[in-house]
Amino acid sequence: MKNDKMKKNKFIKSKLVVFIASLLVFMITFAAACSDIEYETTQDFTSPSGNRTITIKYDYVSRPFVFLDGEMIFETNKPGFMESVGWEVEWISDDEIRLYVASPQRDKYSNDNYYIKLTDN
Repeated sequence: MKNDKMKKNKFIKSKLVVFIASLLVFMITFAAACSDIEYETTQDFTSPSGNRTITIKYDYVSRPFVFLDGEMIFETNKPGFMESVGWEVEWISDDEIRLYVASPQRDKYSNDNYYIKLTDN
């Protein structure tokens, strides 16, 4: 009887090891896939003087990523939005922009307003 119980415990342990290993493989695969999430939308904005162009890319939850000369210079640390949100740029100077949520969601997300210095690295 004790031998049967030991066999049963060994069987359960082996199944648990297989389950944990499978879960670990799934989590590693999922993490690798998520790290390569593509941007859903891309917009280019040129300064009024024509001297500067920035690119804003949005991910699948409408978080903005600002690029200058192909290098990311700004990303928000917020979790994103449950709906599609567009972004607008106001050029303060050739070296500074204001990034804000576009209409019609502007009133709903009025706190999402960023002043970004454009620097060459």
